[in-house]
Amino acid sequence: MQVYTPPDYAKDKRYPVLYLLHGIGGDETEWQRFARPSIILDNLLADEKVTPMIVVMPNGRAQKNDRAEGDVFKSAPAFAAFEQDLLNDVIPAIESRYSVQADREHRAIAGLSMGGGQSLNFGLTHLDTFAWVGAFSAAPNTKPAKELVPDPAAAKAKLKVLWLSCGKRDNLIRISQGLHAYLRDNQVPHVWHVDDNAHDPAHWRNGLYFFAQRIFRTDTPAAPAKPAGESAPAATRPVSDAEPSPDHAAGNVPPLKDAFKDAFLIGAALDYPRSRQGRNSADIAIATTHFNAITPENSMKPMALQPSEGRFNFADADRLVQLAEENGATPIGHCLVWHSQTPGWFFQEADGRPAGRELALTRLRKHIAAVVGHYQGRVEQWDVVNEAISDAPGQWLRESPWLAAIGEDYIAEAFRAAHDADPDAILIPVRGRTDYPLLFDRQGKPKPAFFAVRNFAQDTAQQAQNPILWADVPDPAIIRAGSTYYMSSTTMHMSPGLPIMKSNDLVNWELVGYAYDTLADNDALTLANGKNAYGAGSWASSLRHHDGTFYVSTFSSTTGKTHVYTTKDIEDGPWKEPSFSPALHDHSLVFDDDGRVYMVHGGGDIRVTELSSDASAIEPGGIDQVIIKNASRVAGERIGLPAEGSQLRKINGKYYLLNITWPRNGMRTQIVHRADRITGPYEGRVILRDQGIAQGGLIDTPDGRWYAFLFQDHGAVGRVPYLVPVKWEDGWPVLGVDGKVPMTLDIPSGKRGKDGLANMVASDEFDRRPGESVLPLAWQWNHNPDDRYWSLAERPGWLRLTTARVDSDLGSARNTLTQRTFGPQCSGTVAMDVSKMKDGDFAGLGTFQRKYGFVAVKMAGAAKSIVMVSAETGDAVEVESAPLNQETVFLRVDCDYRNRADKADFYYSLDGQRWTAVGRTLKMVYTLPHFMGYRFAVFNFATKAAGGSVDFDYFHVSDEVTGRR
Repeated sequence: MQVYTPPDYAKDKRYPVLYLLHGIGGDETEWQRFARPSIILDNLLADEKVTPMIVVMPNGRAQKNDRAEGDVFKSAPAFAAFEQDLLNDVIPAIESRYSVQADREHRAIAGLSMGGGQSLNFGLTHLDTFAWVGAFSAAPNTKPAKELVPDPAAAKAKLKVLWLSCGKRDNLIRISQGLHAYLRDNQVPHVWHVDDNAHDPAHWRNGLYFFAQRIFRTDTPAAPAKPAGESAPAATRPVSDAEPSPDHAAGNVPPLKDAFKDAFLIGAALDYPRSRQGRNSADIAIATTHFNAITPENSMKPMALQPSEGRFNFADADRLVQLAEENGATPIGHCLVWHSQTPGWFFQEADGRPAGRELALTRLRKHIAAVVGHYQGRVEQWDVVNEAISDAPGQWLRESPWLAAIGEDYIAEAFRAAHDADPDAILIPVRGRTDYPLLFDRQGKPKPAFFAVRNFAQDTAQQAQNPILWADVPDPAIIRAGSTYYMSSTTMHMSPGLPIMKSNDLVNWELVGYAYDTLADNDALTLANGKNAYGAGSWASSLRHHDGTFYVSTFSSTTGKTHVYTTKDIEDGPWKEPSFSPALHDHSLVFDDDGRVYMVHGGGDIRVTELSSDASAIEPGGIDQVIIKNASRVAGERIGLPAEGSQLRKINGKYYLLNITWPRNGMRTQIVHRADRITGPYEGRVILRDQGIAQGGLIDTPDGRWYAFLFQDHGAVGRVPYLVPVKWEDGWPVLGVDGKVPMTLDIPSGKRGKDGLANMVASDEFDRRPGESVLPLAWQWNHNPDDRYWSLAERPGWLRLTTARVDSDLGSARNTLTQRTFGPQCSGTVAMDVSKMKDGDFAGLGTFQRKYGFVAVKMAGAAKSIVMVSAETGDAVEVESAPLNQETVFLRVDCDYRNRADKADFYYSLDGQRWTAVGRTLKMVYTLPHFMGYRFAVFNFATKAAGGSVDFDYFHVSDEVTGRR
């Protein structure tokens, strides 16, 4: 069983106990997997809304094999038999081992689904043991109402709280309705709660959230206001989770934007003129507290901005944009073109005649260019054309002066003009009329819609979100060893390489090590003699666990070999490396049931090659043949990228081979072939064509669920992993929900941002205690390092980088230390001592890919300056410089990956507190020559003479961007 204790649990205190029972397909872990009671109760305790309690989550299946395996419905009798186990074994065990109050007044029982039926069956028939009883989505194992409550008067006398709840979309609601009707007719007080959910975790979380607040209380909590239109007898206390509690005034509720955790924007439209007159200050307070986007409602419309030709008034709109920026909100432009609130001069000649198409079109273009240009770099999203769609039957465009003057293409012309004015801006599609949900009343108090939106956000926040990791983790190969999952990925030309990660839930991942420190020692991997390994190094890997040994294999065009690494301990190593030629492209290592070992590999035509029994070499005379010719054919005849990325698993006696292909004018597509023998024949089909999410493998959980772990090209941040639910139909894996990858998963959530990447990104003070790793696992060198020219020991507490040769640019420099950047936003900061630099040296912090950018200190003779360099055009160009007259300086880079913005801004500070923007925004672009997402890069390179050094005091990474240009 699992037991939750409150954060301040102490043996000298005594606690009440809630026994929480699971459903027919679950076990003692189900509540934690689907509802996370520990999180719910910790938060309620922090808000002082519940009594500190112990929660016991036992396995309620009283049979020899108590796992949820096979036909779980056959275990239904075991749920009834658990009654005696609970009363005679579980409760006495808890009361002997924990500091509890051992009487009926301090025992509660509740459960979900089958466990809800158990709770009613056990609790209502043992009121000498339980005073508090709850059932969420009670299942058909619930006894008839008359058996549960044969003596209504006795039940009324003994029950403290009886809670019944169900989702109105739950097919089993009749079970709860029947008991509710009986209790109502017999005047037995109870809480009857119906929400909008189904037979699902969202309802069970809600049920626990509300039930926990009503138990173990000496007072009687006031019932919320009765929902409009609902009537209920006095004995029933109705609850609506959309109704605010009495203390939910605007200032007493947590900020709504915090519930969304920047997952997406939720905004408010404001009108500044009202605010200046003192009639809108409450609106501004609400907007800046609860919303992460602000839209100037009327002050950006053409009537306000350009009342007469050529005379612009930006003052009111500027104030609102500044208000958004000062409060960390995204300003959204509204709106460039509208059928209303546009002054008549737009549509008139000088003599008053209607303007012709060319004059109206010229004015439209000039207006948009002026407005968008005025806010370029500050307003990143524009509502271009508002309410253009008609509500009238048979008419698709609303009658408007723009339509009359220009014609139907005025919409396309408006978008074209906005794009020309700011090519990087996000242009919001044409909108029709919209009824906006009003979340606050005129007194500033939250309305029911506020709580509905917040509940949605909180429910979503408690569930895992795709992408699982918003960082560059491409080519995932995944296995499960017991209940632990391991994954290998690709880091190309970085050292150390071939990262190994682990997870206990497929959502939260951490680095445990690398298979190699350096792949090889040659000119390309050491950036020698004009050579490099950008876009090469090691590519897609294969990960296996066989007979107690872990294998991770990769291949490399840089070495021309296939590399196989083995260890008994995947987390601590050491790793051994046999390798052989040739390099088997995108291979999948296979240990078959008959003891033979293979690699399935290739592009277009997929081959199988037999290996030796220890996978260290190609087996002489073994199988080596094409098993699927033109594997891409199942996705169509016009193929751009032939099938590759092989990952093969044997499941229930069949071989399932997953590959990616890319049809021309299409997207990255996931295909699968299956066969009864590894050599075929194979039959295949497309199993996912959605958002370009493809390439990876299948993985099953200990409780029998299946997923595909794939990735998506996600712009400049790199290739990010997605977890896709899988069901099986007729022996085929079916991916997604109705063919689409869900953004929200029915798995307890992972963390987001920096915290969600665990140790894959890390701040570093460069202090090392005895026994600590020299560098945290988050760090990787660009190509092989030269260990003679970096040190953490020469100046303890500092990272020293010393130049060893002359290089022309950052891309050719050795000993550049890197970490992943990540989304949705991230920031990296360094503190530097530049007193030992030499003429021609550059040292600083950058975002590194082929088209990199950096902020650095440049040494020219005896003079130092701060420079911003951009390689956005392909060549490194010094964009801006500022003189530096001190030995210490602080540099910062901010990255914004929201909505594929892919922008980086650069800053410096002389005191670490006040920051100055330098240079220009870098438009980051994922390029194939580097084939890697952008990375933070800490560097020092010489362009004239070697021997200069720079000391870095720290590198700090954050998911908060502290400033805008």
